[in-house]
Amino acid sequence: MYRRKPRHIPALLALTVSLRVLPGICVNAAVRAPELAELSRLTLSLSVGAERPPEQKTPPQIRTLHILPKEQPQPAPAEPISFTAEEADGLSVAGNSGKEFDKAALLCRPNDVSVTSDEPAVLIVHAHTSEAYTQSAGWTYRETDPLRTAEQEYSVVRVGKEIAKVLTEKGIPTLHDTSVNDDPNYNASYSLCGKRTRTMLENNPSVRVVLDVHRDAAEDAQGRQTGEVIRVGEEDSARLMLVVGTDAGGREHPNWQENLSLALKLQALGERRVPGLFRPIDLRRECFNQQLSPGALLVEVGAAGNTLPEALTAARLFAEVLAELMGAKSEE
Repeated sequence: MYRRKPRHIPALLALTVSLRVLPGICVNAAVRAPELAELSRLTLSLSVGAERPPEQKTPPQIRTLHILPKEQPQPAPAEPISFTAEEADGLSVAGNSGKEFDKAALLCRPNDVSVTSDEPAVLIVHAHTSEAYTQSAGWTYRETDPLRTAEQEYSVVRVGKEIAKVLTEKGIPTLHDTSVNDDPNYNASYSLCGKRTRTMLENNPSVRVVLDVHRDAAEDAQGRQTGEVIRVGEEDSARLMLVVGTDAGGREHPNWQENLSLALKLQALGERRVPGLFRPIDLRRECFNQQLSPGALLVEVGAAGNTLPEALTAARLFAEVLAELMGAKSEE
């Protein structure tokens, strides 16, 4: 005997589906309002016995909301450093080279040592690795010769380390070669250092500046080692001297004026920051391996009569000047 099914069964079935499915769907923030409307229409169709609509061929689209940060104002680019012919008049170049040059033109020549990548930009070496300073309280070392030591924490290597540290902190990628070049053969130190420098430059073509860091040596009338000092804030600083080689001695060195241009710029910036920090540039007949790079300089950080703390203060000041010239990142 045929018995007609009660009409309320489809409605109960639809209600059950809604109670089970709708809560999970509503929790999903990716489901859009049109899809909820479609689900409601489906529920209504089931409740009145209508046929199920054909299944969609494409799934519902899920959208991902990306909240973009507000655009931050960009700092204005730093003004390029410039120099004047009048400023060149206050700079001093000494030495025995006998070479002629246009000091103002070299100072005002466009700067070509700016940092343009994250690759190494500065290389620090030490032809006379064992050079040291006058010992002072807390800064004593074992001498290998008078005012020389193999303990690199008390020699010019420590000064080079300080320069590298400041440059790196200011965003100037720096390499520091601490290889010993003046032992066992002191007379071959420049030759050995030159070979190592050439290899480093071949492996790091991004290097723009090569610094051979030394300390000077001079005696007074009584034969005592001297060292000039200037007061900078609360600290005593040794003075700096840049030595620039030429081709006057017969060695091929076509770009020596590029090196002199760099030295003049550093000296001018140093005078702006700390008047008297730099001694006159020493323009020499020898090359000092500076033919290997158009940005090569020999830097005398103080002298044997200075203490290491005085030299370290000078090293930090020098690094700040060089970083400024190379376009160091501005501090926030």
